[in-house]
Amino acid sequence: MKTVPGLRLERLVARLAACPPEFLAPPRVGAEGVVAVDVVVGDLLVELGYAEDSWPMTEPFEPGTVFDPDRARHFRLVLFAAWLLRDPELPREAGTPQSVARFLGEPLRSLAAVVEPARLLDEPERREEFVRHALAALGALVEGETQEEAENRLETLNSASKQHLSAVLRAKEEAVLRRADAVREAMVRKDAEEGAAKGMRE
Repeated sequence: MKTVPGLRLERLVARLAACPPEFLAPPRVGAEGVVAVDVVVGDLLVELGYAEDSWPMTEPFEPGTVFDPDRARHFRLVLFAAWLLRDPELPREAGTPQSVARFLGEPLRSLAAVVEPARLLDEPERREEFVRHALAALGALVEGETQEEAENRLETLNSASKQHLSAVLRAKEEAVLRRADAVREAMVRKDAEEGAAKGMRE
């Protein structure tokens, strides 16, 4: 990874927080949404100076024919990344079309599974995590930070996201168990009431 003179993490995090409306609009997935994510990705690759033949890399970002909420979450993060990677201070020579397209693919898909898009923009640590993922994909380091420091910080932020997801899943499981207990208790009461009513009739 290469240090980019003058590149500040705080400024990139602030840029992500200021994501403009055109990158916040719902991505097109199936028949829903408005933003053609594959076109945005294609424009990004060209803007970064990659050859026109990088357009085939946009195929994974086509809308498809069926709405998928997980895909929509992923595509929202792709739009956030497209805004961030347009930052004029990011090195245009860093990375390759393959590395950028790869970052927009599985890493963001995995991140979308543990971080709500709205949380990503609202919470400073989640924004920092997102920015660091992007910098890692470009092979770029902010000024004053070593590669080891950058990797350790990203691992810490990733762990926080995973812990949050685990807590959310536990809460959902507990809610399901509570509902199941309530249903069982209601059925027992109903059986007891019906039994009592039947005894009175007899």
